[in-house]
Amino acid sequence: MNKVNTSVICENDVHTGTKKIIPPDSHSQDTWKSRMCSLDDCEQKKIAQKYYGGTMPWKDYQNKQC
Repeated sequence: MNKVNTSVICENDVHTGTKKIIPPDSHSQDTWKSRMCSLDDCEQKKIAQKYYGGTMPWKDYQNKQC
């Protein structure tokens, strides 16, 4: 499976054939982070390893916590 980049959303512009970048909806981002933080630590580690190279982008990196 491909890694998911949650920082931006790309979609094809049908008129120019190029990709445009759309910033993520902050509510969706908050919902995603809350959902990820609600998982137990073991599940979070599995997801981080599989999709994010071991990092946990849903955690607040200043505090290393959800």
